[in-house]
Amino acid sequence: MAHTKVVTIKTRKFMTNCLLSRKQFVIDVLHPGRPNVSKAELKEKLSKLYDVKDPNSIFVFKTLSSRLILVEANRLGLA
Repeated sequence: MAHTKVVTIKTRKFMTNCLLSRKQFVIDVLHPGRPNVSKAELKEKLSKLYDVKDPNSIFVFKTLSSRLILVEANRLGLA
């Protein structure tokens, strides 16, 4: 029942790290009416949003206040 609530993902601070061949960005996860969103669900939503071929290439590093997350995807996964 909790998974029927809407989760909104807003991307900001998008950058390309040429040295590591990766895309890095910070996302805001807005989930009103839900206590939290799992990392697996975030990976699934981000892979659909950015057309990532392999969702395992998405790395979610840190959560601050359940809203700010640094995400990194390697060049093989993020088109």
